[in-house]
This record gives sequence, C-alpha cells and structure tokens, in this order.
Amino acid sequence: MRLYEDINLDETESFERVITEDMVRHFAEISGDNNPLHLDEEFAKTTQFKSRIVHGALLASLISATLFKFAGNGAIYSSQEVRFLRPVYLGDKVVVTVKVMSKEVKRRNGIVHLYAKCVNSQGKIVLDGKSEIIAPRREA
Repeated sequence: MRLYEDINLDETESFERVITEDMVRHFAEISGDNNPLHLDEEFAKTTQFKSRIVHGALLASLISATLFKFAGNGAIYSSQEVRFLRPVYLGDKVVVTVKVMSKEVKRRNGIVHLYAKCVNSQGKIVLDGKSEIIAPRREA
C-alpha cells in the first residue's frame, strides 16, 4: 500500500499486455458489447479498419491494472477520462503508463491526479486521458 505522502510528482508506472482473442471474447461476454467490429473478421474487413479491433473500454480497463500496480491496496480509483485516438488490433502489444501530474488534499483524503496513456506496438499513442485516485494518508 502506498500512502499519499509517499507518492511523488512526475512518478510513473507502466503495465504491458498483448491483446489476445480470448481477452476480446471474454470482454465482449462480460460487458455485453458484441459489436461485430470486435468479434467478426468478415464484418470488420468491410470497415475503415479492415480487421477486427479491440474494445476501447478493454484498453481503458488496463489503466485500472496500472493504477493498482502503482498504488497497491488501499487506493481508490475515483475517476477516469479517456480519448480513443487509434485502433488497437488483436495481437498488438500495448503499454499503459500513468504519470503523477498533481496532488491535493480534500478533507481527509489524498487525491492524486495522473496522466494516462496507452501506446501500441508501433509506438503510437492509442488512448490517453486523466485518472484520479484517492490514496490513504498517514495523518488521516
């Protein structure tokens, strides 16, 4: 568990994952997002992407994993704002990185604001946004 006081500005954490067929199918099953763009190669070939793409929300969920790796038990993932910039294809490796941008204390809580980005196998940013966590404080 990381305490608010031990988190530093500009600190980063990364998490990488290769996006597999199983991940996309399981995410569709769990989320109910059965868009054929994610699940049907023949349909996807008729789109601007020319092949199946990964759910944007699946990629955004990897920010949660990165924040857990960064802050550990006790932190609360309190908000997320994302922009989907490029498609990610099955088999792509993605690297999610979060960076501490600012910190503040609101009442008894330590609030940490982070920049989040997801980069594909070609080094292109495919998703970016802002995250916020509530980190436990030593004085609370």
